[in-house]
Amino acid sequence: MLRCKPVYKEPEQNEEAILFAFPVTKNLSTCMEVECLKIQTTLIFSHFPFSLSEIHEHNFSPSGKLPCLLVDGKVYAGRDIIIQAAQRGLDIDSFLSPTQKSSMNAFKSQVESKIGFCLDLELWYDSHFNSITLLQRGISYPWPLNLIIPRLERNQKIKEMMASRPIYGQAQICLDGLSLLLGDQQPTTLDAVVFAYIHIILSLLSKSSTDSKLRKFVLQHDNLVQYSRRLWQNWYARVDSVASSLQS
Repeated sequence: MLRCKPVYKEPEQNEEAILFAFPVTKNLSTCMEVECLKIQTTLIFSHFPFSLSEIHEHNFSPSGKLPCLLVDGKVYAGRDIIIQAAQRGLDIDSFLSPTQKSSMNAFKSQVESKIGFCLDLELWYDSHFNSITLLQRGISYPWPLNLIIPRLERNQKIKEMMASRPIYGQAQICLDGLSLLLGDQQPTTLDAVVFAYIHIILSLLSKSSTDSKLRKFVLQHDNLVQYSRRLWQNWYARVDSVASSLQS
């Protein structure tokens, strides 16, 4: 009997982990999708060894949403990615007390629900959709899918937003609180979440043809602007510099 080698080969257990995420946005320094940037930043803060693979297909992830992590032959998504880092002794929140963790999780929830809602509102519902989101989401698809798929995503986003309608004032209060809380301390998962939002608000919304109310709120807090720039310089620009030197 003729035997053929299997097409698929199980990954070796000691292979480097691979994070699958949306590509870096053209002319900007990082991926501009919040979930991908949050997870990537958390892994970088954790000194978790991984390589980045840029894709667009959500179906690759077991949760149906990017990002996802391939490690030890298994694919993880969402919170399970952070759990994998923690199980390897790379929990960046381990130095916090139970009370501090509780406070941190409360702030993270506020950032996600207040600032996250307003960012989605501007990117998917307001006029920024045509000048930013449509172009960003559609760049990887051929015509006419580059026009159809982002609009399908928009419809889903709007349905989700209709279920919860925080106002800009609540996002402003959240930013006020963050400006008093954040500093130069050892980074935590809260820093990863805040950096993802602030960095995208400052970078991506600056490309819009119309003014961003949310971006104006962030710019009112110079310490938040410097905080975002400092984290990018210390953790992303440094990584990019090392990668460039290795390739040269």
